[in-house]
Amino acid sequence: MLVVAGAIGLMPTAVGAEPFVLLGLYPGALQSEANQIQEVDAWLAPTGHRFTIAGDFMDLEFPNPSFNVPAELNGAWNAGYVPFVNLLANRTSAQIASGQIDAAISTWAGYFATWASAGKRAFLAPLPEMNGNWTPYYGNPADFIAAYRHIRALFAAALHAKNVPASAISWVFVPNGWSLPGDEFERFYPGHNDVDIVGFSGYNYGGCPADAPWLRWETFDTIFGPYLDRMSAMAPGKPIFITQTGVLDKPVSGVGDKDEWLQDSYTRLAAYPRLRGILYFNFALPSDPGLPNCPNPDFRLHIPGTTQWQGFRNAVADPTLNFGYWAPGSAEMSQIVFAATAPLIFADVFPIHPFAAEAGEADLSSWIYALYRSGVTTGCDTNPLRFCPAGTVTRAQMAVFLLKGMRGAGYQPPAATGTMFTDVPVSLPFANWIEQLAREGATGGCSTSPPQYCPAASVTRGQMAIFLLRAKHGVGYQPPAATGMFADVPVTSNFAPWIERLAAEGITGGCGGGSYCPNASVTRQEMAVFLVRAFNL
Repeated sequence: MLVVAGAIGLMPTAVGAEPFVLLGLYPGALQSEANQIQEVDAWLAPTGHRFTIAGDFMDLEFPNPSFNVPAELNGAWNAGYVPFVNLLANRTSAQIASGQIDAAISTWAGYFATWASAGKRAFLAPLPEMNGNWTPYYGNPADFIAAYRHIRALFAAALHAKNVPASAISWVFVPNGWSLPGDEFERFYPGHNDVDIVGFSGYNYGGCPADAPWLRWETFDTIFGPYLDRMSAMAPGKPIFITQTGVLDKPVSGVGDKDEWLQDSYTRLAAYPRLRGILYFNFALPSDPGLPNCPNPDFRLHIPGTTQWQGFRNAVADPTLNFGYWAPGSAEMSQIVFAATAPLIFADVFPIHPFAAEAGEADLSSWIYALYRSGVTTGCDTNPLRFCPAGTVTRAQMAVFLLKGMRGAGYQPPAATGTMFTDVPVSLPFANWIEQLAREGATGGCSTSPPQYCPAASVTRGQMAIFLLRAKHGVGYQPPAATGMFADVPVTSNFAPWIERLAAEGITGGCGGGSYCPNASVTRQEMAVFLVRAFNL
């Protein structure tokens, strides 16, 4: 489950503007052909946009790495583009994972680390399209995951040896969208903690292949939409890239227009939640045996000296879309795009990467994880470890949370007597916590005649204000008179002074739109923010 709180007014670091969608292009060898991207940039100049990413394919056993690794990377960087390198291998995943080419990988990584030591950075995508049977490393998903992690570890060692921060690399998981049954990309995913960005390949070959299933005119709804939805579910909170795409100008039975495809695809991709990059395969190939109906397949989205293809430029020029450029050495690139991936602790609380955040969205995972690290909570389940962020908080649970927040994670209250509340017998879980909370004056229960606590009832946001402030300031505390701060909390409400004081102390900002929602039940993710702020956990 992705934990966000765009409407509860609790997170001061909500994103004001959505990060850009970055344009990328594969021009060929970067050390000699990065000027192709500059040619397309010149054509795009009237739109006010340009490319940010230069795509490349390099083998882990690349010849002459001392020259070629920095030369390829600098071909992009020196022209104002961030390199995106697909790390290829003519080996099986099992061979890579077992260390058979460690020397080559470590050498590659060492030259990368030297290059990055000057404050440079790159996207690295190990073993692209690993779920496609056309790659040498296709096969057992467990072998791929082991190989991916092994490559990462060797690069991490190289960076460490040269005192280069891990943030010099953004690690990208890059399967093919389509696959044979049983090779779905979800099976190959290394997991949240090993991946910074997720993406996939999707091409429209139109009428160029010989026969089905490839001989058809693909659309957004066939090669992008279904895989974007699956990838979003697989990796909540991650930025998503289209890591390879392209289209050929060859209709199928009269159906298909390259200009229309480019405009529709880029427009709809830019509008998709958390989609942050599109890399286009800008190649004109001499021939391809898999595309017999097109002797010279030309994927290029712009042909120098012509106005082709205007559909792409029209989409990029659309002011309603969020295309943009960040320079390789910019603060946005280092602090947003290459920001560290927060580790996953709870199986149902996925941190939102800064580059993936939507406009106005707030990420509550940091508050939940702070509460966990403080020892106040161990979650709602242990196998797997879960927090149940959308679950409501009962009054019994709140007694435990408040006392641990006040006294520390190791605090244990005295044994219960069973005489304080008629609905809190000694046998009731948390009875000792409930009675101690009452002794400390943080609650008087939910009824006085007879004295009851209502332990199974959910805590409302209005009640939470009183609980927190009494726990924080002591039994005799009384807040100042209310002034009418929130539209749904009149000054005549018994909760109004407490709610307004809670806001004045910076513990809440309400539930959005100038309201507080005093009768709404407190969720566990809201409770985390309340407690961490109130007790500086």
